[in-house]
Amino acid sequence: MKLKWDCDFDDEKLNPKWFPIISNNGESYFFTKGATDQTSSSELIYLWASEDWSFGPNYESIESFVKSIYECYITGVYDIDDNEEVICTNEKLEEEIHRKYNPNQPSWELKFE
Repeated sequence: MKLKWDCDFDDEKLNPKWFPIISNNGESYFFTKGATDQTSSSELIYLWASEDWSFGPNYESIESFVKSIYECYITGVYDIDDNEEVICTNEKLEEEIHRKYNPNQPSWELKFE
């Protein structure tokens, strides 16, 4: 798989069964896992640019991804600033929303108690 990377990354490390579904200008990607057997859902893997590229499942399915993001927007957790960039206005509520739809994902372990 060849993707356009805006920084150095060995794309040979990518699992060939990952299917890219969303990109943020080559700085980050969401992949879904491919499977040989039909399944009702698949985890979403988020890959983002950092000093040591980070991989990890963040959402249990595309459905839980969409529901999480949607609720963050309608509750005002996500907003658009004057530079037309998405900002998080309440990290604690963001975490609660994401855990609501993705309770089995360790990436959403509670930071706020």
